[in-house]
Amino acid sequence: MPAHYLEGLLALARRPREELVQLLKTHQLPESLLTPGSTLQGVSVLAAGRLFTDLVRRSQEDIHSTAQNVESILSLSSYRLLYTYMLTGKTLEEALQKGRQFYTRFHHGQQIKLEREGDHYRVILQFDDQKATDILSLEQFSFSQLLSLPGRFGRISNLYIWHRFASWLIGNFIDLLAVHVDLPPSRNWSEGNNFFGCTMYFNADCCALEFSAHYLERRVSRSNADLEKMLANFPDDLVTVDFLRDSTVSRVRCALFESTRSSLPGLEQVAEDLHMTCATLHRRLAEEGTSFQQEKDHFRRQRAVALLRENQQPAANIAEQLGFSDVSTFSRAFKRWTGVTPSAFRQQQHCD
Repeated sequence: MPAHYLEGLLALARRPREELVQLLKTHQLPESLLTPGSTLQGVSVLAAGRLFTDLVRRSQEDIHSTAQNVESILSLSSYRLLYTYMLTGKTLEEALQKGRQFYTRFHHGQQIKLEREGDHYRVILQFDDQKATDILSLEQFSFSQLLSLPGRFGRISNLYIWHRFASWLIGNFIDLLAVHVDLPPSRNWSEGNNFFGCTMYFNADCCALEFSAHYLERRVSRSNADLEKMLANFPDDLVTVDFLRDSTVSRVRCALFESTRSSLPGLEQVAEDLHMTCATLHRRLAEEGTSFQQEKDHFRRQRAVALLRENQQPAANIAEQLGFSDVSTFSRAFKRWTGVTPSAFRQQQHCD
């Protein structure tokens, strides 16, 4: 990210210089950030996010009696409410619609529009800078205010967080077609500061993320437990979504999701689709902390839950689609994943 963003944050921090020097060293950032107008061009987004989180916590601990109070304040942010609501969507499209509804009802400093034009989809953020000028210091800051920061920094931060959270929801990095910003670039802007991986259009008529509409059909693959873990490290864990880009895990998940076969492809077929040997696929997945069987089971679980919720086709048909040898094997696997049998799960859905 551009270094001058972090320089502004450090100026806002109101901490002793010695403490800031130590913090920069802890987060592996250069001390030159404390000198306004330094020649440094860019810094790690991950390191900057961790420094930002650390500064907010330290500043708020100074005005609240215990760290527990700070945690309770942070846990009640509107991010938690927004993300919990979006997590109830079955697909990315449903999750984004829920995000739009949340803003319409509860957030007056920013609104969201969703537009589809052919194969392109746009998430448009509408800002009201006038209502975002009351952020005076880190002591008064809550993480929910990231949703309404003013100016160019606020716009780019919001677009970044929305993109990374949408990618996190489906467990796949969303390749953007374009990013639109309705303000001019900063004086020292360069493409080296672009962390979206696509063309950024400044002085546009709106602020928006633009991507292929095929992502809308992707299943939300996260649980409430995943959300709690992500929020505990917020915003660090959204930055790590970048590692999904071009990862073998992401490519395997895409291959399973986009398969047009009547049943799930096996290891050999996926390896062939990805133009690598089975041994190479095994090794690369192991390096990323998973295996083909784990990814296949994860996909099967998500797909089984969706099929049992959405239609009344027999369990035997679902078992066949998901590559199980028979319905009893499917039933045992489903109970291992969810704690209940497919028939019991369906009954629960009807009761709800």
